Amino acid sequence: MSNQLKSILLKIARLPKTDQRWIIDQLSKEKKTLFKQINGVQLLHQAQHFRKLKGDISLLIGSGPLNSDLYKRLANHSPLYIAIVLEQGQYDWQNDFIRAFDQDGKIKTLLKTQVKQLKLSPKQALFKQWENTQSLSFDNYMESMNG
Repeated sequence: MSNQLKSILLKIARLPKTDQRWIIDQLSKEKKTLFKQINGVQLLHQAQHFRKLKGDISLLIGSGPLNSDLYKRLANHSPLYIAIVLEQGQYDWQNDFIRAFDQDGKIKTLLKTQVKQLKLSPKQALFKQWENTQSLSFDNYMESMNG
C-alpha cells in the first residue's frame, strides 16, 4: 500500500462514519472496484484505530523508499536518464523522488517536454537497461514494486 493511500485512509478514518460512507459512495465505478480489490473497507476499519492521533500523519507513515541505495543510484544519473526511467517505471514514489532529488526542476521539465517527444522503443530500451543493471535484493525489489 502506498504512503499516499495510507494518508488518505487515515484522514477519512477521522471523519464520522456517515461521511466515510458518503466519500466511498462518491467514488467512480472503477475506483470503487479498485477500493474493493485492495480491501479498502477493511483497511479503513483498521485506520479507525488511529483516528484520534494528533499531529502530522505523514510522520507516522514514514519517508518511504527514498533511503534505499536503488534510489540514490538513480539520482547519480543524468536528468534525462532519470526522467525516462521514472516515466517508463510509473513508480508510486515518483513524486517523492522528484521532490527529494530534483532541486533545480530539470527532471520535472524533461518529463513534461523532451521525454514525451522521444520514441517509445529507445525509452523502453533504456528502461530495460536500468532494470537489468540493478542487482536488486528482494527488499529493494518489493520497495520498487510497491512504493
